[in-house]
Amino acid sequence: MTAQVLGISGSPIAGGSTDRIVRLILDATGLECEFVRLWDLDVRPCKACLACAASNVCTSFDDDWLPLATKIVRADALVLGGWAPFNILDARTKTVPERMFSLRHSILLGAGKIGVAVVTGTVDPVPIADGLLAWFATEGLRPLGRVTPAGTDPCWSCGFGDACVQGAPVPLARGEYDLFEYPYADRLPAPKDFAISPEVIPPPVEDQAHVVAEAERLGREIAAGARQSERERHGALERLAPGAASLEPLPRLRALLEAGTAGVAVDVGEELSALLARAGEQADHGAARGAVISLLALGRKALLRSAEQPATELLVTEVRHAVAELYEAATEK
Repeated sequence: MTAQVLGISGSPIAGGSTDRIVRLILDATGLECEFVRLWDLDVRPCKACLACAASNVCTSFDDDWLPLATKIVRADALVLGGWAPFNILDARTKTVPERMFSLRHSILLGAGKIGVAVVTGTVDPVPIADGLLAWFATEGLRPLGRVTPAGTDPCWSCGFGDACVQGAPVPLARGEYDLFEYPYADRLPAPKDFAISPEVIPPPVEDQAHVVAEAERLGREIAAGARQSERERHGALERLAPGAASLEPLPRLRALLEAGTAGVAVDVGEELSALLARAGEQADHGAARGAVISLLALGRKALLRSAEQPATELLVTEVRHAVAELYEAATEK
C-alpha cells in the first residue's frame, strides 16, 4: 500500500534536525506515511533531455528516481525537507524539483496534492522555504506551509578548535552577516570572548517550541486537507456519474465519459473515448507505458478543448488517478 503522505529529507545527517522535523510532521498527520532519505538513494540532477515528454517517465538515468517518482505520484501529500548551506537549497534536495520536471508533461501529475516545505538553516532559511512553496504551486501542488528550524552550521563542529575566523560563528558575532537574521543572536558573546560551545549553537529542534508547534499544526492540516479533498472528489463523482467512485480507475473514466462530463463537443468526446479504449487495451496486454501515454493524451486533449471547466477538471483528476495506478508498471524496462 503506497503512503498517503510522503516525507523526503535531503539532509546528509541521518537523524538530524531536518529528518526529525519531517518525521514529526508525518507523525502528526495520523495517516499512512512513508519517510525517505535522499542520501540513501542515487538520484541525479535533471539533464533537460526531454526523454520524459511523451510518457512522464524519466528514461535518462539508471538511478533510483523512478521508484521515488512512483511514491510521489501516488501520494496525497508531499513533505519535502532540505537544509540551507550558504543560504541556498542544498544540492541533494534540489534534485527532487529538478527531476519532477518529468511529471509535468501534458497534465501535472502533482496537481491536487498538498505540499509542505521544511528548510533547516543557521541563518534565515525562510526565503529558501518560500521558494519551495512557490515551486509547489508551479507543479499544481497546494502549498500548505513551511517549517524553518534553526540548525547547527557544519563549520561549528569541524574539530579544529573553538573559534573560526571564516565560518559562521565569528562573522555573526562581529555583525558581518547583518543581512541575515540569526534567531539565537542573544546566545552570541562579544567577538573578543567568542568560543564555539553548546551555549552558542541553536537548541535541538525539539526544544524550539514554535517549530514543534508549527510542524504538528501542519501535520494535522495535511490530514484534514487530504480527507476534505477525498470527500469533495467522491461527492463530485457521485453527482456526475453515480456509482463511479466505487469503480477501478479506467472503468471510472469510462463512466465519466459516458455521462458526458468531459464538457466537450461530441467529436472530441469520441476522440477521448477512443484514447481511453486504447489505454484499456494496452493495460490489458501489459503495455503500461503505452497506456500511460494514451491517458496523458486524453487529459491533454480534454484540457485543450474543454467547454465545462469543473467537469473537465474532474475528468483530468481521474486521469491522474489512473496514471498513478499504472505508473510503477510503466517505469519497468
